[in-house]
Amino acid sequence: MHYFKEKIGFSIFTYCIYLRRNCVKMKVYNLFFTQIAFIFLIFLCSCNGKLKRKEIQKPNLIEEGFESGTFPPLFKVSGNAPEIVKVSDAREGNYVMRSELNQSSEIPHRTEAAIPPDKNFYFEVGKEYWVGISIKLGEEFKDSVDWNDQGMTLQWHYKSERHPEVIGKQPLVIRYTDDGKVGVQCEVFVIQEPRKEVYMAYAEPDYGQWVDWVIHLKFDNTNGIFDVWRNGEQIVDFEGDNHQMEMIEGTYMKFGLYSSQYKRLKPGNFSRVVYHDALRIADSTGSYKLVAPKDRDTGIDNFK
Repeated sequence: MHYFKEKIGFSIFTYCIYLRRNCVKMKVYNLFFTQIAFIFLIFLCSCNGKLKRKEIQKPNLIEEGFESGTFPPLFKVSGNAPEIVKVSDAREGNYVMRSELNQSSEIPHRTEAAIPPDKNFYFEVGKEYWVGISIKLGEEFKDSVDWNDQGMTLQWHYKSERHPEVIGKQPLVIRYTDDGKVGVQCEVFVIQEPRKEVYMAYAEPDYGQWVDWVIHLKFDNTNGIFDVWRNGEQIVDFEGDNHQMEMIEGTYMKFGLYSSQYKRLKPGNFSRVVYHDALRIADSTGSYKLVAPKDRDTGIDNFK
């Protein structure tokens, strides 16, 4: 259709110029045909611009599916180094990030990747972002234990060491809880009000299955936003104060497995494994569809 319009427009323009140059006796029509031709050209240019703008979709700020098979240079190891491994059931592609804690871990409580602020990637205060990521809890989490079994699999972290005068809490966390649930948590709430509930939603752990998360967020101490979808279902819809105002730099993102109890506990034979894949981060121009994990076969997000 676009090609057809362009061809017709060019033909009309050429014919009008021909009339102007060769029909000397038709002076009365000279200005008329010239004006018509140029008006039509302006119309076509306008259509072309709209079509091009519609076709262009702003790229993600970060898009990482681990398909290089190596730990991404943008990321930084926090604690033990996560592995990039090839698996048959990757959420997208063939490779995923694997994070494990066990009795032999050199750093007993942390195996994470960070998107470090020293590489100029902060989630700045007052700005909106969209994040999509898939997370799978390993079957090992089914093992019953007699200790506090919990761990963060995704968190937004303040640079608390820059503000030692205040209590450092993390503004957004997805955590495996000790009662066998997955919770979406804002630790900042407990600073605002000591007895305030910090969990905004709970979900089933779905051991051994990929769970797709899409998060629309803005950290702000007045107009903050948390919109969280789990496998296409919105489970958090929050607007308000979700930020510790002293942390003026904003936050950075970490994912893997962080389980603080292992700083103190030294359990016997145990293992906890978490997998991550299909990470996408966009700014305020993003959308659910832009960052959502895609179907392996069709390349389309599964839920919206």
